[in-house]
Amino acid sequence: MRFFVLRIFSKSEDQFQEVIVQVVVVKKCKLIPHNGLSLIVIFIVLFAPLSLSVAAQGTPHLIYGKVLNSDGVPPGKANLEIYAYIPLRPKELLDESSVGCGYEILIDGWFWLEAGNFLTPWSVNEKIRIIFNDVLRQESGVMDVTLNGSGSQLVSDLYLLPGDHVGPIAYDALVNGKSPISIPEGTASVTLTATIDDSICGNHNIQKAEFFVDADPGLGSGAIMNPTDGSFNSPQEGVTAQVNSSLWKQGSAHIIYVRGRDSINNWGTAHSVVVSVTKPEVTVVAIDIQPGGYPNTINISKKGTIPVAILSSPTFNAPSVVDKKSITFGRTGDENSLSLCNRTPKDVNSDGYPDLICHFDIGKTNFRCGDTWGYLKGKTVDGVRIEGKDSVRILPCK
Repeated sequence: MRFFVLRIFSKSEDQFQEVIVQVVVVKKCKLIPHNGLSLIVIFIVLFAPLSLSVAAQGTPHLIYGKVLNSDGVPPGKANLEIYAYIPLRPKELLDESSVGCGYEILIDGWFWLEAGNFLTPWSVNEKIRIIFNDVLRQESGVMDVTLNGSGSQLVSDLYLLPGDHVGPIAYDALVNGKSPISIPEGTASVTLTATIDDSICGNHNIQKAEFFVDADPGLGSGAIMNPTDGSFNSPQEGVTAQVNSSLWKQGSAHIIYVRGRDSINNWGTAHSVVVSVTKPEVTVVAIDIQPGGYPNTINISKKGTIPVAILSSPTFNAPSVVDKKSITFGRTGDENSLSLCNRTPKDVNSDGYPDLICHFDIGKTNFRCGDTWGYLKGKTVDGVRIEGKDSVRILPCK
């Protein structure tokens, strides 16, 4: 392989620009007498982009190498399908017909791909997966390449193998329908969806899909995802799962990966979605300490409980929305003083909406002489934080 840089004057832009031309030269040629010719030298121009200075979309970067069938013979040009994608952006596909890409069998089956023609510019150390399918011989193979900054990259020879050896492509990984996404701390769970597609990877039915968060546990060891239509019965499947996010803290970011397996046990590459965690979302609720009375006098020298009503509204049904096990109450609102909640809701303020009444151990509320507010905290069943406060009068005080 040789490389040449040509300087060409462009009339339209009134300046010189560079064209990178890479050429394969056969040094050992077979003597074939033909019309007086005893030596054939074949040049294959691997890269000559229409743009004189850069590839169509980004920085030029040529990937090239040889692909051979299992018997060492190059696949027929009309029979070989080539696809390339970066797993982070799997819907941006290059194939042998893309600008700057191709395959030629005149010299040992050389293929070439121009990474600069991806829709989104590539980056050094990104991984690219290249898929090869010989549709006549029914042989296939994959090559995973880490892109370097050299401008051109020779890869090792790839020998295809009989059968399907290509795993499905995962794409459109979304959390709550978005990518990337931010969620407030305390969100109990998020909905993960994606598509698993084997249509250009052997076209076998999808058999399994899984997800994992941040660290890869190994193929087949992720959490199970379910088909959105109820069964795995086609080469392209939408998949979904609920992901527990209740322990994720403000300021953290988590990467959720999705991948799939086809019906002949080929795993594919993973697609991912980034979830950032922001400060907790808080819903302010109305509460009534010692419903029906005022002032809300609490005698901290006595044993017993304090009734507190969490009031409902047209948009907030406290008995059904509040996670009762999460409720805390006292002088700061963080006191684990809950004794029990009434099973039957009661409309304590006569507004037509049933309210949730819970009872809290006086000794565990940590009220002190001089406190004027009682605070309640908790979460909804969907993980949204709630907070409320009401006035208190603490006795005995000297």
